[in-house]
Amino acid sequence: MSNQNETQPQSSEETTFFQALFDFKFTQWVTLRVAGVLYLISIILVSLVGVIGLVSLLVGRAGEAFIALYLILGALIWLLLVLVFRLAFEASIATIAVAQNTASLRK
Repeated sequence: MSNQNETQPQSSEETTFFQALFDFKFTQWVTLRVAGVLYLISIILVSLVGVIGLVSLLVGRAGEAFIALYLILGALIWLLLVLVFRLAFEASIATIAVAQNTASLRK
């Protein structure tokens, strides 16, 4: 029975970040620690790409209609990408929550 507990992931408060990151047996969770930061980084990167695209249109002297279309479609695509990133991170966290709850039932 103790062998089974050794292979189950531990809560993230028991170890340091780098211990959990380089745990090759996957007995410690890292996702819960980095999900918020990665979500923020993904939003920043998507926003940065949109701003760079807009600046390139302005520098290239694109037509007003094309810039307006870019702003509308860009906003919709930005919103869709942020939604997809959020769902992906929530799915990862929900999977870990299920695993933690399952591990506590086994004890």
